[in-house]
Amino acid sequence: MRVASFLFLAVLALPAVAAAQANATLGADAQIPQVTLPEAIERANKVQPTVVQARASIDIADAQRRVVTGSWLPSLNAIGTTGYTYREAQGDRENQGGVDPITGQITGPESTSLNTGLSASWDVFTGFRRGADKRAAVSQQNAAEAGLANAEWQQRFTTSNQFFTALAARHILDVRRAAVRRAEEQLNAATARLRGGTATRSDSLRSVVTLGNAQIALAGAEADLAGAEAQLGRLVGYAGRVRAADDSSFRQVIASPDTAQLMAYARASSPQVLSTSATLEQARAQLGSVKASYWPQLTMNGSWTFNGSSRTDFELFGQRQVILALNWPIFNRFVRERNVDNQAAQISIAEA
Repeated sequence: MRVASFLFLAVLALPAVAAAQANATLGADAQIPQVTLPEAIERANKVQPTVVQARASIDIADAQRRVVTGSWLPSLNAIGTTGYTYREAQGDRENQGGVDPITGQITGPESTSLNTGLSASWDVFTGFRRGADKRAAVSQQNAAEAGLANAEWQQRFTTSNQFFTALAARHILDVRRAAVRRAEEQLNAATARLRGGTATRSDSLRSVVTLGNAQIALAGAEADLAGAEAQLGRLVGYAGRVRAADDSSFRQVIASPDTAQLMAYARASSPQVLSTSATLEQARAQLGSVKASYWPQLTMNGSWTFNGSSRTDFELFGQRQVILALNWPIFNRFVRERNVDNQAAQISIAEA
C-alpha cells in the first residue's frame, strides 16, 4: 500500500515535471540559429577543407600554365659585380701584375673592378618537351576545374544528407513530444477514473509506465537531434548546433529518367568522371615530356656586359657574346628509361 501510494503521488507530479522540461527545451531551441538548405551548402563549400583544397588546385594549375607558356620566351637577367683584389709582390717585383677575376684585365698588385650588364638565354629546341608540357598543363587545369566541381557536388551531397538528418530528427522529436502529451492525457484520464472509482490502481500504473516509456523515447530523440544539429553546424563552420529550416519543396518528387539515360548522363557529365578523364590526359601528356630527354637540347645564350677597374679609372669597356650550345645525353645510366616506365605506370593507374 505504501508503494502504491508513492506511485500515485508520482503520477500526480509527472505532468508538471514533463511540462517544465518541455518549456526548457523549447526555450533552448529558440536560441539555435537556423539555415536553409542553399545556405548550408554555400557555407559548407566555403569552409570544408576538401573544397578549399580543390579551389587552391585551380590556382596552382593556373600558375603552372603560365610557367609553361613562359618556357617559350627567353629569360633575361641583370648582373652587377664589384670587387677588390690584392696580390702580394714576390721578391723585388713590387709591381707584379695579375688578371682581375671580374674584368679579366691585366692589373697591378692592387685593383678594384666593376662589371655590369644583361644576359639572356633561350631554349631553341627542347625535344618537343614544351609542347608536351603545354598539353599537360591544360589537362591539369581541366582536371583541377573538374575536381573542384566534384568536390563541391560531393560536399553538397554530404551537407544535404546531414541537413535532412537534422530535419528528420526534429520531426521525430515533435512526434515524441506528441506521444508524451498523449500519455499524459491518458494518465490524467486514468487518475480521474481512479478517483471516481471507475478504474483500478493497476490502470493508472500502466499509464505511468506508458508515460515513462514516452519520456525515455523523447530523451533519445532530443539526444539524436542535438547530435544531428551539431554535425550540421560542423559542416557549415559554426561552433554549435544549427537548425535545419523546413521547406514544402522538399516533399516534391521529380520523375527520374530511365537507367540507360541516367548512366549515359553520368558518364558524360559526372564531375568525378570528367576529373578522372582529365587526369588521364595529363598523364599521357607528361609521358611525352619525359620522352623529350631522348632528344638533343639546343640553347642560345647571349650577354652584353661592361667592365671597368681602377687601373683604367673605371672606364667601362663593352663586351658582347652569343653562344649556341647543343646538349645531347647519349647514355645516363638508364635514368630516362626509369622515368618513362614510371610515367607509363601512372597512365595505367589513371586508365584503371
